[in-house]
Amino acid sequence: MNDLEPTSPTRHPAPEGDAVAVRHPADTPPELAFLARAVTELSLLPLKADVYRRIGELVREAIGDAVVAVQSYDEADGKLTMRALVGVEGILDGVLSVMGGHPVGMSFPIHDQARAGLGSGRLFQLEGCIHNLALGVVPRSICHALERLTRLSGTFVIGLCAGSKLLGSVGIIARSSPPVLNSPVIETLARHAALIIHHRQVAAAWQESEARYRLLTEHAADVVWMTDLRLRFTYVSSSVRHLLGYTPGEIMAMPLPQILAPGSLSLVRGILAEEMAREWRTPHDPAYHRVVELEAKRKDGSSLWISVRAEFVRDPEGSPIGILGTTRDVTELRLREEERHLVEARASRCKKVRCLRGMARAIGREIEALPTGPDTPTEPILAYAQTLLGYTSEDKDSREQIDIPSLIEEVLPLIRERVSCSTQLHHARTERLPPVTGHPALLRDALATLAAGLLAAFPAGDTGLQVWSGTRAVDALDLAHFILSESLLPGTHACVEFSVHAPETTTLSADDLFDRLLGNYGTPAIRVANALCILLDHGGALQASLEENGRLSLSLLLPFGLHKREDATEEHPFEAEAPDWSCPSTVLIVDADAGTRWLAQSALEEAGIAALSVDSVAAAVKALRRDTNIAVVLLDSAIAPSGGITAIPELLRARPGVPIVYCSGFGEPAPSETDGIAGLIQKPFLPKVLVRTVRGVLAR
Repeated sequence: MNDLEPTSPTRHPAPEGDAVAVRHPADTPPELAFLARAVTELSLLPLKADVYRRIGELVREAIGDAVVAVQSYDEADGKLTMRALVGVEGILDGVLSVMGGHPVGMSFPIHDQARAGLGSGRLFQLEGCIHNLALGVVPRSICHALERLTRLSGTFVIGLCAGSKLLGSVGIIARSSPPVLNSPVIETLARHAALIIHHRQVAAAWQESEARYRLLTEHAADVVWMTDLRLRFTYVSSSVRHLLGYTPGEIMAMPLPQILAPGSLSLVRGILAEEMAREWRTPHDPAYHRVVELEAKRKDGSSLWISVRAEFVRDPEGSPIGILGTTRDVTELRLREEERHLVEARASRCKKVRCLRGMARAIGREIEALPTGPDTPTEPILAYAQTLLGYTSEDKDSREQIDIPSLIEEVLPLIRERVSCSTQLHHARTERLPPVTGHPALLRDALATLAAGLLAAFPAGDTGLQVWSGTRAVDALDLAHFILSESLLPGTHACVEFSVHAPETTTLSADDLFDRLLGNYGTPAIRVANALCILLDHGGALQASLEENGRLSLSLLLPFGLHKREDATEEHPFEAEAPDWSCPSTVLIVDADAGTRWLAQSALEEAGIAALSVDSVAAAVKALRRDTNIAVVLLDSAIAPSGGITAIPELLRARPGVPIVYCSGFGEPAPSETDGIAGLIQKPFLPKVLVRTVRGVLAR
């Protein structure tokens, strides 16, 4: 654009008309009064109004007799598009005849030199007249005809620039001779007009985006919302009614402290401050977002946990102007996750006590197996070996029916032998308690050991130890919070409860209570581990609870009737009957969740089915290639990295023809994806459903 030269400024006449009321001091220069009125008028234009035509009218008002063409610029295709043509009244028919159509809507490709000239934001005079104004697109013959029609005296152009961004241009065909233009006024008006166009584009993009999201979110289960940077809602989808009980209008009128719990509110404010600070440190990543779980309050006052996924809404320059997010109810998922952690912790504690007893028994057997002779162990050492073993040969008697209240009467003297003489023992007995089946001597010693361990961990002082026996009904939720349990099922069971005054346990977790019960991992820990294993061997469970009066209760539950351990081995002091179904084949469990692997493996092994568990597809492939006994694969649908369906071909390549039981919490796979699937199990599953499905596949 080397033919563009800046014009020299001239005096601007007083503007005519007063479309917008703007007060000015009496001595305000007319140029400033005009600019103030023009900028105010453009700023107040409704979003649907034609801002380009109004810019053209204001430029013509500043110049006088002229034709003004206003173009927009599309950076994506590099073209200027005619948006408004002002000052052609009386000659429009001639213009249309010469052009062969209306020029509004025509596009002109723009070259780099012209773009650089317009990007300066300066007013230039074009020596090539209309042909250069049209960037050489319109033939010269037509340009000469238009020049004669408009009585051209000079052609000028200025770019509409918001900062370094070119948004359009204004072309001026002056008709007065000689042309008189006030360059500072026109350039100032063009700069403000460009900023207003930029803000209108942002607002229009926001409205378009909001309309699109509204269409998508009104029918979505998740709540979609938008806020400004002060966390005030600007949009909430109608699904919020099902989540919180409020209408979208009610939510938008509520401050955030009325919706979130105090702790969650502080977390949100901290994250927003952190993310705003991050904007200055790191470049913008379009895929970046934050996910956080918060506690919210429903309209009825109840609480729920929600998962929030949020990201910034940005203007065309990439600066944050709001927040877009989705919210879903994760209360049930959170409860299931907590239950899974409880199951894993309980399994870890059971494994811990069994490992302690296993190691102690191994040492005890070594002592018992020492050869006879001069170096034969003395009686104290043999007695210690029996302590390590956890039982004597006389304990391996047949199981009997046991009356729990009577057993407690026999346990009380044993407790007195092991604790301080000043400790008071109080037994509250329940009559006519159904019997349990087990080994009286083992249970008697286990109860006394656990009571002594409780008193050692939490000295009773003057309040003493209270002992209660009776029945207790437990459900699945109760079982989830037990400290120890392997096979106890929901129902009504015999219960022996020891309680002491221990108010400091309000801050102790289940693991802390368990560790304090085990003591210092010496001989007392071995005795307690043996006692807990005896309880588990009888199908029992251990629960702890803290009452309002500061008493800690340790509850030992035992199932009524006969308890059979199908996985009993010589490690247990009594032999269980062989299972009624067995299979030499192995089931390979492929699941990334440790709790699910443990539950599935326990259920299968309890049913007499050998099981092996791995946490990845790669480990499963290695196991299939190494272990020829694997006859069935239990595959989780969500296994990393890309899900169970995509993992099936890889598993079949490692072991062609191996039947796969597909385990999913998201419904059945599509019919086109079922090749290689021999069975389906819906998560969460019952152990009996898992066993029945696996047995059916093995029977084929």
